[in-house]
Amino acid sequence: MGSTTATSAPATTRPLQQPPQKPEKKFTTEDVLASFMINTEAKFVNINNQFAEVNNVLRNVQASIQPLKNQVGQLARANSERPPDSLPSNTENNLREHLNVVTLRSGKQVEARAEESSSTKHNGVAIQENPKPSESEVEGIKEKQDEGTLKLLTPRIPEYKLRKLPKKLTDPGSFIIPCVIGEGMQEKALADSGASINVMPYKLFLKMGLEDIRPTRMTIQLADRSIKKPCGVVEDVLVRIDKFIIPVDFVILDVDGDVKVPLILG
Repeated sequence: MGSTTATSAPATTRPLQQPPQKPEKKFTTEDVLASFMINTEAKFVNINNQFAEVNNVLRNVQASIQPLKNQVGQLARANSERPPDSLPSNTENNLREHLNVVTLRSGKQVEARAEESSSTKHNGVAIQENPKPSESEVEGIKEKQDEGTLKLLTPRIPEYKLRKLPKKLTDPGSFIIPCVIGEGMQEKALADSGASINVMPYKLFLKMGLEDIRPTRMTIQLADRSIKKPCGVVEDVLVRIDKFIIPVDFVILDVDGDVKVPLILG
Protein backbone atom coordinates (compact mmCIF):
# COMPACT_ATOMS: atom_id res chain seq x y z
CA MET A 1 0.00 0.00 0.00
CA GLY A 2 1.25 3.28 -0.77
CA SER A 3 1.18 6.09 1.81
CA THR A 4 -0.16 9.48 1.03
CA THR A 5 1.02 12.62 2.73
CA ALA A 6 -1.54 15.36 3.26
CA THR A 7 -0.24 18.87 3.19
CA SER A 8 -2.26 21.75 4.65
CA ALA A 9 -2.35 25.14 3.09
CA PRO A 10 -0.72 28.00 5.00
CA ALA A 11 -3.16 30.01 7.28
CA THR A 12 -3.76 33.57 6.33
CA THR A 13 -3.64 36.29 9.17
CA ARG A 14 -6.09 39.16 9.08
CA PRO A 15 -4.86 42.60 10.12
CA LEU A 16 -6.17 43.96 13.56
CA GLN A 17 -8.82 46.57 13.11
CA GLN A 18 -8.63 49.57 15.54
CA PRO A 19 -11.92 50.86 16.90
CA PRO A 20 -13.03 54.01 15.25
CA GLN A 21 -11.92 57.11 17.21
CA LYS A 22 -14.54 59.63 18.16
CA PRO A 23 -13.93 62.99 16.68
CA GLU A 24 -12.75 65.62 19.26
CA LYS A 25 -15.40 68.15 20.15
CA LYS A 26 -14.28 71.64 19.42
CA PHE A 27 -15.62 74.46 21.63
CA THR A 28 -16.73 77.39 19.68
CA THR A 29 -16.97 80.98 20.87
CA GLU A 30 -20.70 80.62 21.29
CA ASP A 31 -20.22 77.72 23.71
CA VAL A 32 -17.71 79.68 25.81
CA LEU A 33 -20.01 82.69 26.02
CA ALA A 34 -22.96 80.49 26.94
CA SER A 35 -21.08 78.82 29.83
CA PHE A 36 -19.81 82.21 31.06
CA MET A 37 -23.31 83.65 31.04
CA ILE A 38 -24.64 80.64 32.95
CA ASN A 39 -21.94 81.00 35.66
CA THR A 40 -22.47 84.76 35.90
CA GLU A 41 -26.21 84.35 36.24
CA ALA A 42 -25.72 81.83 39.05
CA LYS A 43 -23.42 84.26 40.88
CA PHE A 44 -25.93 87.10 40.51
CA VAL A 45 -28.65 84.88 41.93
CA ASN A 46 -26.45 84.07 44.95
CA ILE A 47 -25.67 87.77 45.50
CA ASN A 48 -29.36 88.68 45.30
CA ASN A 49 -30.15 86.03 47.90
CA GLN A 50 -27.51 87.46 50.24
CA PHE A 51 -28.88 91.00 49.78
CA ALA A 52 -32.34 89.72 50.59
CA GLU A 53 -31.06 88.16 53.84
CA VAL A 54 -29.32 91.43 54.80
CA ASN A 55 -32.52 93.38 54.14
CA ASN A 56 -34.47 90.99 56.35
CA VAL A 57 -31.95 91.48 59.18
CA LEU A 58 -32.17 95.27 58.83
CA ARG A 59 -35.95 95.14 58.95
CA ASN A 60 -35.80 93.09 62.15
CA VAL A 61 -33.35 95.55 63.72
CA GLN A 62 -35.52 98.52 62.78
CA ALA A 63 -38.57 96.77 64.17
CA SER A 64 -36.78 96.20 67.51
CA ILE A 65 -35.46 99.80 67.67
CA GLN A 66 -38.83 101.39 66.96
CA PRO A 67 -40.29 100.62 70.46
CA LEU A 68 -37.19 102.16 72.05
CA LYS A 69 -37.67 105.32 69.97
CA ASN A 70 -41.27 105.50 71.06
CA GLN A 71 -40.31 105.16 74.74
CA VAL A 72 -37.62 107.85 74.47
CA GLY A 73 -40.10 110.15 72.77
CA GLN A 74 -42.64 109.57 75.52
CA LEU A 75 -40.06 110.31 78.23
CA ALA A 76 -38.95 113.51 76.49
CA ARG A 77 -42.57 114.60 76.07
CA ALA A 78 -43.32 113.87 79.73
CA ASN A 79 -40.28 115.85 80.91
CA SER A 80 -41.20 118.82 78.73
CA GLU A 81 -44.80 118.83 79.95
CA ARG A 82 -43.83 118.43 83.64
CA PRO A 83 -43.94 121.79 85.50
CA PRO A 84 -40.70 122.95 87.13
CA ASP A 85 -39.89 122.15 90.77
CA SER A 86 -42.09 119.05 90.78
CA LEU A 87 -41.28 115.40 91.22
CA PRO A 88 -41.59 113.12 88.15
CA SER A 89 -44.17 110.83 89.71
CA ASN A 90 -47.86 110.16 89.37
CA THR A 91 -49.80 111.11 92.48
CA GLU A 92 -53.15 109.54 93.19
CA ASN A 93 -55.82 111.02 95.38
CA ASN A 94 -56.58 109.19 98.59
CA LEU A 95 -59.96 107.54 98.08
CA ARG A 96 -60.61 107.36 101.82
CA GLU A 97 -59.67 111.01 102.32
CA HIS A 98 -59.23 111.66 106.05
CA LEU A 99 -58.93 108.84 108.54
CA ASN A 100 -61.68 109.30 111.11
CA VAL A 101 -61.74 105.90 112.81
CA VAL A 102 -58.91 103.73 114.12
CA THR A 103 -59.58 100.02 114.72
CA LEU A 104 -57.57 98.43 117.52
CA ARG A 105 -56.51 94.81 117.72
CA SER A 106 -59.31 94.12 120.17
CA GLY A 107 -61.83 95.31 117.58
CA LYS A 108 -62.66 98.54 119.38
CA GLN A 109 -63.00 101.58 117.18
CA VAL A 110 -61.57 104.91 118.33
CA GLU A 111 -62.34 108.17 116.63
CA ALA A 112 -59.26 110.08 115.64
CA ARG A 113 -59.13 113.80 116.27
CA ALA A 114 -57.74 115.93 113.53
CA GLU A 115 -54.92 118.04 114.93
CA GLU A 116 -54.91 121.64 113.95
CA SER A 117 -51.93 122.60 111.86
CA SER A 118 -49.76 125.44 113.03
CA SER A 119 -49.43 126.70 109.46
CA THR A 120 -52.09 128.45 107.41
CA LYS A 121 -52.22 128.60 103.65
CA HIS A 122 -52.49 131.93 101.93
CA ASN A 123 -52.83 131.95 98.15
CA GLY A 124 -51.48 128.41 97.97
CA VAL A 125 -48.36 129.25 100.06
CA ALA A 126 -47.87 127.74 103.52
CA ILE A 127 -47.19 130.40 106.15
CA GLN A 128 -45.75 129.27 109.48
CA GLU A 129 -47.38 130.95 112.44
CA ASN A 130 -45.14 131.81 115.36
CA PRO A 131 -46.47 130.51 118.69
CA LYS A 132 -47.85 133.19 120.93
CA PRO A 133 -45.90 133.78 124.15
CA SER A 134 -47.55 132.88 127.41
CA GLU A 135 -48.53 135.42 130.03
CA SER A 136 -45.60 134.52 132.28
CA GLU A 137 -43.14 135.11 129.45
CA VAL A 138 -44.73 138.48 128.66
CA GLU A 139 -44.49 139.54 132.31
CA GLY A 140 -40.84 138.45 132.47
CA ILE A 141 -40.01 140.49 129.38
CA LYS A 142 -41.73 143.54 130.83
CA GLU A 143 -39.80 143.22 134.10
CA LYS A 144 -36.49 143.05 132.22
CA GLN A 145 -37.41 146.10 130.18
CA ASP A 146 -38.35 147.99 133.33
CA GLU A 147 -35.12 147.08 135.08
CA GLY A 148 -33.10 147.99 131.97
CA THR A 149 -30.68 145.12 132.52
CA LEU A 150 -30.42 141.73 130.89
CA LYS A 151 -28.86 138.73 132.51
CA LEU A 152 -26.16 137.12 130.38
CA LEU A 153 -26.12 133.35 130.36
CA THR A 154 -22.62 131.94 130.76
CA PRO A 155 -21.95 128.85 128.64
CA ARG A 156 -21.08 125.65 130.40
CA ILE A 157 -17.35 124.99 130.33
CA PRO A 158 -16.27 121.35 130.01
CA GLU A 159 -14.43 119.87 132.95
CA TYR A 160 -11.30 119.01 130.99
CA LYS A 161 -10.82 122.71 130.21
CA LEU A 162 -10.97 123.61 133.89
CA ARG A 163 -8.07 121.33 134.74
CA LYS A 164 -4.71 122.94 135.32
CA LEU A 165 -2.31 122.71 132.44
CA PRO A 166 1.18 121.36 133.13
CA LYS A 167 3.85 123.94 133.74
CA LYS A 168 5.96 124.71 130.71
CA LEU A 169 9.58 123.77 131.19
CA THR A 170 12.51 125.81 130.00
CA ASP A 171 14.25 125.04 126.74
CA PRO A 172 16.99 122.49 127.46
CA GLY A 173 19.05 123.96 124.66
CA SER A 174 21.21 122.20 122.13
CA PHE A 175 23.62 119.33 122.69
CA ILE A 176 27.07 120.92 122.94
CA ILE A 177 30.22 118.98 123.70
CA PRO A 178 33.73 120.30 124.38
CA CYS A 179 36.51 119.10 122.12
CA VAL A 180 40.17 119.68 121.40
CA ILE A 181 41.13 120.32 117.79
CA GLY A 182 44.50 120.88 116.24
CA GLU A 183 47.39 121.75 118.52
CA GLY A 184 45.58 121.94 121.84
CA MET A 185 42.89 124.41 120.69
CA GLN A 186 39.83 123.89 122.85
CA GLU A 187 36.50 124.60 121.20
CA LYS A 188 32.84 123.68 121.57
CA ALA A 189 30.95 121.75 118.93
CA LEU A 190 27.25 121.36 118.23
CA ALA A 191 26.71 117.60 118.05
CA ASP A 192 23.89 115.56 116.53
CA SER A 193 22.32 118.54 114.80
CA GLY A 194 20.80 116.49 112.00
CA ALA A 195 23.35 117.69 109.47
CA SER A 196 25.08 115.11 107.33
CA ILE A 197 28.37 117.04 107.21
CA ASN A 198 30.88 118.60 109.61
CA VAL A 199 31.13 122.38 109.24
CA MET A 200 34.00 124.70 110.20
CA PRO A 201 33.97 128.48 109.64
CA TYR A 202 36.61 129.90 107.33
CA LYS A 203 37.90 132.23 110.06
CA LEU A 204 38.62 129.29 112.37
CA PHE A 205 40.32 127.51 109.47
CA LEU A 206 42.70 130.47 109.03
CA LYS A 207 43.22 130.74 112.79
CA MET A 208 44.25 127.10 113.06
CA GLY A 209 46.63 127.39 110.12
CA LEU A 210 45.37 124.25 108.40
CA GLU A 211 46.54 123.43 104.90
CA ASP A 212 45.74 121.04 102.06
CA ILE A 213 42.22 122.27 101.43
CA ARG A 214 40.58 120.33 98.63
CA PRO A 215 38.18 122.18 96.28
CA THR A 216 34.67 120.83 95.91
CA ARG A 217 31.57 121.40 93.79
CA MET A 218 29.29 120.90 96.78
CA THR A 219 26.50 123.39 97.54
CA ILE A 220 24.88 123.71 100.97
CA GLN A 221 21.37 124.93 101.75
CA LEU A 222 21.17 126.67 105.12
CA ALA A 223 18.19 126.87 107.48
CA ASP A 224 17.04 130.16 105.90
CA ARG A 225 17.04 128.31 102.52
CA SER A 226 19.97 130.31 101.23
CA ILE A 227 22.50 128.46 99.09
CA LYS A 228 26.19 128.62 100.01
CA LYS A 229 29.19 127.25 98.17
CA PRO A 230 31.96 125.93 100.45
CA CYS A 231 35.54 127.07 100.14
CA GLY A 232 36.70 123.47 100.18
CA VAL A 233 37.09 120.34 102.28
CA VAL A 234 39.82 119.57 104.83
CA GLU A 235 40.26 115.86 105.44
CA ASP A 236 41.42 113.89 108.48
CA VAL A 237 41.49 116.66 111.06
CA LEU A 238 42.13 115.08 114.46
CA VAL A 239 39.44 115.94 117.00
CA ARG A 240 39.76 114.71 120.59
CA ILE A 241 36.54 114.25 122.55
CA ASP A 242 37.20 113.17 126.12
CA LYS A 243 39.55 110.18 125.71
CA PHE A 244 38.81 109.50 122.04
CA ILE A 245 40.63 110.91 119.04
CA ILE A 246 38.60 110.86 115.82
CA PRO A 247 39.72 111.94 112.32
CA VAL A 248 37.04 114.23 110.91
CA ASP A 249 36.52 115.74 107.44
CA PHE A 250 35.40 119.39 107.72
CA VAL A 251 33.60 121.45 105.10
CA ILE A 252 35.01 124.98 105.21
CA LEU A 253 32.22 127.52 104.90
CA ASP A 254 32.69 131.28 104.75
CA VAL A 255 29.98 132.35 107.21
CA ASP A 256 29.82 134.32 110.41
CA GLY A 257 29.97 131.41 112.81
CA ASP A 258 28.95 131.40 116.43
CA VAL A 259 31.79 132.65 118.59
CA LYS A 260 30.93 130.33 121.47
CA VAL A 261 30.10 127.24 119.37
CA PRO A 262 31.98 127.52 116.07
CA LEU A 263 31.97 123.85 115.02
CA ILE A 264 29.14 121.61 113.86
CA LEU A 265 29.63 117.86 114.10
CA GLY A 266 26.94 116.21 111.99
